[in-house]
Amino acid sequence: MGRDLEVDSLLENDNMEQLAVLVLNGEGRRLVGRQCGNPELQAFIDNVPTYMVRYYFAISKRVAESKRVYIYIFIYKIYII
Repeated sequence: MGRDLEVDSLLENDNMEQLAVLVLNGEGRRLVGRQCGNPELQAFIDNVPTYMVRYYFAISKRVAESKRVYIYIFIYKIYII
């Protein structure tokens, strides 16, 4: 696997905001195992796997809730008709 030039640039510029965007966009795997000289940024990178799991479960919960609401609406419409 080659170097990720975008991540390299973000790390060199201490751009935590854009690194967080990568995680929120489902691309946290690009940060796993990376190293940088900024202790605060390194702490963020070290926690990326945890953020990925939490984000996945939060999204999964939302999807499950929305499906449940759709089923309730569907059942309600059947009983109305």
